[in-house]
Amino acid sequence: MRVVERSFSDLLRYPNDVAADLDVGDVLLCRRDEPDLLLGLAERDAERSDVFRALAVTFRSLATRTPSVLAEAVLDAFAWTEFLPVKDRRLFLDEFSRTLMASATRVGGVGLPVRDRRGGRGVGSDLLGCAVEREGGVGEGH
Repeated sequence: MRVVERSFSDLLRYPNDVAADLDVGDVLLCRRDEPDLLLGLAERDAERSDVFRALAVTFRSLATRTPSVLAEAVLDAFAWTEFLPVKDRRLFLDEFSRTLMASATRVGGVGLPVRDRRGGRGVGSDLLGCAVEREGGVGEGH
């Protein structure tokens, strides 16, 4: 997916043009002397969250079922783990996979929006599987 770069002043001057850029991809709003902002569609963000959750579940499953296979694969991303003692490598894999799962299911932050089948409201699920309604919900203009 493409990211279109625009100045923040473009958003203020030509909001319809900037909104049209969202058809192509996310819009990076560049600001002087301030951090840039990323403008995107909530639906696209929900899709990314779904993919992140699926990857986190896959990673955690590999970490618990076939840790030796995952340990070899992790070397590609984290080459420094090769220098850890075996016990610490296992601990890293366990903690890393738990962190991924927590990030993928956390309400707020790097949360996972889950669609409420009844009303389309945004709901976050915690690690215990309990549903917690998010403020404003997905698609409820806030």
